[in-house]
Amino acid sequence: MISLVLVVSALAAVVFLLRKRALRRQGAEGRVAFGLYAYSFEFFAVLAAVLAVYHLLLLFLVFGWQYVSVGRLLWLERSLNGWRSLLSRWTPGWIATLVILAVIYVWSLLQVRIFEAQGLLRGLKKTKTVLRIANIVLVALCSFTLLGSDAGQPVATLEIRLQTVRKEYGVLRGQVKQTALGVAANRLNDKTTEALGPRYASAPQLLDRVESGTTALRERYDGFKRKYKEPNAQVEQTLRHYEVRETARRAAEAQAAKLTAPEMVRNEHSEGVSLSDAGRNSGVLDTADESSFEGALPEETSFAQIRRARDGVRRFAEKFKPELIKFLSRPAGREIAVHVPALIKTGAVAETVLGQLGETYPILKPALTILTSALSDAAGKDLEKEIDKATSSIATSPESAENVLADMGKKMADSVPITVSPKSRTDVIREVAGLESEASRTDGLRAALNERANAIDTARIDQLFTNLQSRNPNTREAASEALSGMGKSLDREHANRLMKMVRSKGDYVQTRSWRGEHCTHYEKKALKYYAGRAVEKMDSPHVTDAMRREAELAQTEQGGGIEYVRDDDYGWI
Repeated sequence: MISLVLVVSALAAVVFLLRKRALRRQGAEGRVAFGLYAYSFEFFAVLAAVLAVYHLLLLFLVFGWQYVSVGRLLWLERSLNGWRSLLSRWTPGWIATLVILAVIYVWSLLQVRIFEAQGLLRGLKKTKTVLRIANIVLVALCSFTLLGSDAGQPVATLEIRLQTVRKEYGVLRGQVKQTALGVAANRLNDKTTEALGPRYASAPQLLDRVESGTTALRERYDGFKRKYKEPNAQVEQTLRHYEVRETARRAAEAQAAKLTAPEMVRNEHSEGVSLSDAGRNSGVLDTADESSFEGALPEETSFAQIRRARDGVRRFAEKFKPELIKFLSRPAGREIAVHVPALIKTGAVAETVLGQLGETYPILKPALTILTSALSDAAGKDLEKEIDKATSSIATSPESAENVLADMGKKMADSVPITVSPKSRTDVIREVAGLESEASRTDGLRAALNERANAIDTARIDQLFTNLQSRNPNTREAASEALSGMGKSLDREHANRLMKMVRSKGDYVQTRSWRGEHCTHYEKKALKYYAGRAVEKMDSPHVTDAMRREAELAQTEQGGGIEYVRDDDYGWI
């Protein structure tokens, strides 16, 4: 309805302006019609101007609000609320307001007729200007009163925008907290590693070696059993021990997810800072009245700046790859690494998830005990105030995110001393030695499996070469087929050995016989026939095209691989 009134008012103002100018060009400014058009133009122009300002405000709240500072948005919110409160004292409603506007319009026309009529009330013409100004003021006031009945839309839209800013700032604050704790955890981990000595510094690489070595051992053993059907008790015992540890790891991950998921969701989506009374009952983490808000969030920041600040924090977090995360991101702790700050906040670190991880991987226990205690101490030293300051600084100057976060994390970590007992150092040395032994054992078992597989393959290949020279043609045929299928397992020496047989002469075995023309016919195949068949069908990098052609020729009568013999029956003659 407001938009329709704007369009009608604007069109009417244009029409009356054009007619007024037409009469002026004709020199008819003294006519009554000129005054009617002039007053009508002023009436509709004022009404259209007020409604245009209203629509511009709505457009601003849709497209331009994110580039305006929070302070100006708050001022606009207070102004709109004040204007709405003022107009709410006398708001006659749509119909009554339109009736009043119509009365004012008719009254202005009557004024025109009275003051423009010749010979009537000439002494009162001096009041014409005053009444004209009064008409304009009344029209403007009635226009604003008309908007007063529809002022809820921009106010509600502005409140929604402010709620969006609150949420965005709360998410930024959560990102700043998580990233700062990550930086602090990284520095504390460096200090802990240094305090525990050089032997402990090799723990991540040893864990990598044990994990990757055990995984490779399991894969190799699965393939070994499928191919050779031969169990290995030592390998199975090692894999069972690893599976027990894997079960404990999965339990730790489940516990981590259970403890930290609600906290992480709350940090990501619900943590906010109140900007006005509208946010006090929204259930956010950090709520405050408006006076405390002005100290917590700089009013010169804007939604667009907060977005850029979030991007800056995210880029820093992606670029920042702390050793702590690498250390805990082993298969034994990849889920826990993500949720370390939330676990610190829940107070469940040492006795639950990370404690269970330490029991599963004893090498981690001394460091985790020291690290979690130090990080808890660092997080408890006026953390929220420091987070507020850092968030405010980053929101005001997004390009400073990296420096602010790095300095804050360093300050948190440096405020906590790291102390290591002699027993912890002794435990680390013992556990590192155990990891080295375990890594060597898995490597040795995998090497033993490979040696056993090579021995079995060598014995099998030697047997196939022996069978290839058997006097039984079926045995030769089976050996030839088996060798052709083992092409990738055969080395150059085996290929040369087969080619030597391809080039050999003699060593025939009878493959079939038949009667015909009072004679007995015999088919015989030489050793080179079976060797050539194996080479021709073999998929091996050691077999060249020339060797395949030679092997193909060896399977023909011309190549000497097949021989046909006829035994005449002289008794028949």
